[in-house]
Amino acid sequence: MSTRAASHAGSWYSSAPATLSRELDGWLAQVPDTIDDNKLPVPGARVIIAPHAGYSYSGPAAAWAYKSLDLSKAKRIFLLGPSHTMYLSGCAISSQEYYATPLGNLKLDQSTIKELQATSKFDAWKAKPEEAEHSLEMHLPYIYKVLANTFKSPDEFPLLVPVLVGATSGPTERSYGQIFAPYLADPTSVFVVSSDFCHWGERFQYTYYLPASPSANSDGYSLSRRDKTPTNPWIHESIGRIDKLAMDAIEQGQHQGFLDNLKDTGNTVCGRHPIGVIMAALEILEQDGKISAENGGRFKFVRTNKSDTLRLAIGRANGDIEIWNPLNGAWFQETILRGGQDRSVDGLAWVQDPDEEDHDGKIIPGKLRLFSIGYTTTVTEWDLERLQPLRQSSGNHGEIWCLAAQPQIAPGQQQENGASEAWNGQNLITGCTDGALVLYSTADDDLKLQRVLVRPSAKKAKIISVNFQDRNIVVAGCTDSTIRVYDTRNGASIRSISLGSGPSGGPKEIIVWAVKCLPNGNIVSGDSTGELRIWDGKTYTLLQRIKSHRQDILSLAASTDGSTVFSGGMDRRTVVYKQSGGSKSRWAEVSHKRLHNHDVKTMTSFEGRGMSFVVSGGPDATPIVLPLREFGAENQRMLPYLPQEPIVQSVPSKRLLMSWWDREVHIWRVSKLTQASENAESDSESEERHRSRKLVAKVIIKGEANINSASVAAHGGLLALSTNSEVKLFQLRSRGGNQGDALRVSKLDLSERLSRGGARLVQFSPDGQWLVIVRRDNRIVATRIVGDVAKSPSTVRALPSPAKLSRLDRKVDKATRLGGLGDYERNINRIAFSSDGRILAVSDLAGYIDTWLLKDDGDQNGPDSDDIVESDASSGSSSDESDEDNATKSITLKGQSWTRNPSTSSLPKLPAAAVVLSFRPCAASIAAETDDRLLVVTATSAVFEFEAKSGKLTAWSRSNPTTKFPDEFKGLRDQAMGCFWDVADSKERLWLYGSKWMFMFDLSRDFPPEMEANAQRKRKHLHITGQDNPRKGTSGAGSKIPDEQLTTGMSRKMQRVTHEDDNSKQVREFSVRNHQGILDDDDDNDEEDHHRMDEAGTAQGKLRRGGDAEGTQAGGELTEYDDEGSSDQPPHWWHTYKYRPIMGVVALGGEAAATAGAHATSSLEIALVERPEWELELPPRYYGDQEWEKRGL
Repeated sequence: MSTRAASHAGSWYSSAPATLSRELDGWLAQVPDTIDDNKLPVPGARVIIAPHAGYSYSGPAAAWAYKSLDLSKAKRIFLLGPSHTMYLSGCAISSQEYYATPLGNLKLDQSTIKELQATSKFDAWKAKPEEAEHSLEMHLPYIYKVLANTFKSPDEFPLLVPVLVGATSGPTERSYGQIFAPYLADPTSVFVVSSDFCHWGERFQYTYYLPASPSANSDGYSLSRRDKTPTNPWIHESIGRIDKLAMDAIEQGQHQGFLDNLKDTGNTVCGRHPIGVIMAALEILEQDGKISAENGGRFKFVRTNKSDTLRLAIGRANGDIEIWNPLNGAWFQETILRGGQDRSVDGLAWVQDPDEEDHDGKIIPGKLRLFSIGYTTTVTEWDLERLQPLRQSSGNHGEIWCLAAQPQIAPGQQQENGASEAWNGQNLITGCTDGALVLYSTADDDLKLQRVLVRPSAKKAKIISVNFQDRNIVVAGCTDSTIRVYDTRNGASIRSISLGSGPSGGPKEIIVWAVKCLPNGNIVSGDSTGELRIWDGKTYTLLQRIKSHRQDILSLAASTDGSTVFSGGMDRRTVVYKQSGGSKSRWAEVSHKRLHNHDVKTMTSFEGRGMSFVVSGGPDATPIVLPLREFGAENQRMLPYLPQEPIVQSVPSKRLLMSWWDREVHIWRVSKLTQASENAESDSESEERHRSRKLVAKVIIKGEANINSASVAAHGGLLALSTNSEVKLFQLRSRGGNQGDALRVSKLDLSERLSRGGARLVQFSPDGQWLVIVRRDNRIVATRIVGDVAKSPSTVRALPSPAKLSRLDRKVDKATRLGGLGDYERNINRIAFSSDGRILAVSDLAGYIDTWLLKDDGDQNGPDSDDIVESDASSGSSSDESDEDNATKSITLKGQSWTRNPSTSSLPKLPAAAVVLSFRPCAASIAAETDDRLLVVTATSAVFEFEAKSGKLTAWSRSNPTTKFPDEFKGLRDQAMGCFWDVADSKERLWLYGSKWMFMFDLSRDFPPEMEANAQRKRKHLHITGQDNPRKGTSGAGSKIPDEQLTTGMSRKMQRVTHEDDNSKQVREFSVRNHQGILDDDDDNDEEDHHRMDEAGTAQGKLRRGGDAEGTQAGGELTEYDDEGSSDQPPHWWHTYKYRPIMGVVALGGEAAATAGAHATSSLEIALVERPEWELELPPRYYGDQEWEKRGL
């Protein structure tokens, strides 16, 4: 019996049957059960086109095709794929008897193979190239999986007919189409066509580019490395358009039309020849009248148009809620929903409303909604677009301790009595301190108390953990050594599970801090004894108990398939458990680590979209991301606990430093450091440095709301603050006399038009004459500041009638706006002025940038105008200004007006949201016309510099795309937080910083070519040693653990030497599992050149970055490059990891140093603010045996 081995298992996809099966099930489960009103599988769908890249890239996409495939009548499956391993003219067919997969073997249809061989049109497929070919093998696990889901036994599986398609012409494809047409007409035949579509890059001799506005003579052209990087559209967007043209031609169903498209664009569709063969066969059947377009004789590409709505919500003890975008492992803190005085967040839950159908019959995805509790009797729903509470609901019960969301309903699911549920969405269940169990309804876009399932008991047992076993059964952990199970439909008690008495010498009652229900219905609990207990989900009897913690278990998380469980406890341990044994009925602790500095209070997990991770947190304020599926093969990662947007600003001319937190603002005056204090090492010198800082003002705002944003004017005389309820303006003046440097803070009156409603952002212009306010609903208004701060401070005031600045209308599809996160991505996240204050730029989470220009329209010393009324229309949504004339009109205040920059539409949509937005200030030697250079750093670490007035990339940015930046910068994991500039003495230096790093780049010159060559040699060396690209293929947590640090004692890859009959030997690398059964998945590198050439314009390219466990190197390490050792030239770039965690970096010193004005010669002086973790005020924690507090030693 001859069998083709699964040669790519363990490298391109998992070789572990359980892992592979779990991944395939997960990807299939992510595909909706209906597409365009067709329930999946689509009846009669017998031909699919699916990709053949590594599963880390193609796995989720292929699931859409395979879930659409109708196998109900299948008896044979034709698998057609392009040849990568042998030159072939025409087609070849296998002579094997079986094709192996990690899930099981697939039997080949020998009868059909003989029929095809009898036509003399099929060559014999040699064994070596057949085993090396991946275009067919990548489909085999999916084929086995969907067959196993359809048929009862492998003995009933349809037989496989693998066909390799080589080089073909139009007539050749039609001749093969004639052969396959009878099989295609047979309803028992299924066809799988393997194609990855466009392969773009110099490696494939294909660099075709389609501009947004093609010329009359040509629709597109080929790019070369000498060409400037195009931005309208980006290269990756052009490739998408090229592929879309090919897909449109395929959907038309005309074989020649498809060939004409390939000829016109030159598209290197990998799989074009198999597609051509099957299209020719379909066309022949249509000509013969056996099929028609009306009865299904056409391809239809199924793909999701939903934006990526995956978000992580983190609640803080001060009431703040942070919204994080995992961004395929980049982890971007998008926004913060601010809390307030005496508020806390003790529980969070996401729910998604059911999908809806609009009047055109299109499906609108259900709306995502976020709910929180805070140890009160109230449940709060949050408005993510306006960053404020949307609605609240409470009842006559005790304080809410825990919260859980009902599982989503499966399509067509019915209640036990056969009646469909009235509400197919997700309700909420809460457990209270008085023992009440309360059900809250989220139906009809509302939040209501639906039913108190369990009334407070006489025993006063608190319910402190809750989880759904299914949509109707809820499991509650209590403080009286009991787990209780209830039916939410009628409140009936199903079972009370006793944990017994506590250990001798301890409390009698056991507290069940956490409960988690697995997919098979079994229940996992963690309690105050430190034991993990597994309970049978049907009989509610104890299956197993594991003593894994020295103190209470506080939190639990589990994988999607229920094969892995994580627990966190009061002993700071994070413990991992896996099922073991032949029947997988027993659990075992496989690892434990101390990752947190305090209790591990909460955990959550996610698997899907190529990511698999667990996030844990506690009183130490630091979220930690752990790999789930790749546990043991990847590192964990710490997310910053400080805001990713700096909360410090400075007034360089007066050496003032302002910072804010919660409801307080502190203003410090920083003295100029002496040479001794600059190099302070001893305690006395450190004290001298500390004495150089003096608190000169402190502002505590009235009300309960925390501060959203703060801005201090460059002259140091004004301070603006915003909360969710109002905007406040303060004047800062020196007290003088014997009070020294102290500042007197006085509140200035603002008109109700300005102050009411609060704001998410406030920002002064560099000259202090304008205050820009971004409302919570993303409306932008600008008001003029009049009066002389220095000479006549009593005359300073803000004009009561602001000018409205409307953003450009962005065409966003209805499904995106009405479903999912709605207009959340249009939230403005950054704002910046040019150094002369005449250009304003804002960016949003979707990656759009809008700019306005300040124009002089008359006498700036004229009378104040108070008769202009601010419009109440929202500019937050994508359709905020449908009337273009109204959007572009301007309002004049004191002889000046803001108008939309005509080139705003020329600025391309960024591949990810901007995290740094800053105009490059002009040095004295540079003309003022260049003051429009806008620097942008995205959440995927792409760096662009635009000419804001023209909307084009600057010459420097065109010559220095992100691909040319140092590998040390491209390998960073933590986001950039901010930047500052050094343009004194004709320098043009950009300083970028994140929470643990700082980089300097000299923008006056290009990166040297030899630096790129050295980087290529370094990458080549790392590739040879197997250490290249540790970022690639990670699951959303840390980087891959180097081979030499794996606990297996061996590398991920080994060599197998096989001797053939001719005494030659073949050496092939293959991947091995580590002790956790974790695999090192490789990927299909066909797109490597595409990402190399277009890394500046595609998000996926920027995500391929290296780094270590936390994206940082050893603290204190400094690295400086000086152009191959030349001491005559300053370095092109410099970096350090010495400071961490950085809260912000600001410039200090004189006016020249701060703004680099005319003839600035002073050196740059900065203040770097750190907030070390050990300075956080934490409650007492548990210390085990032989443990001592480090600072107490």
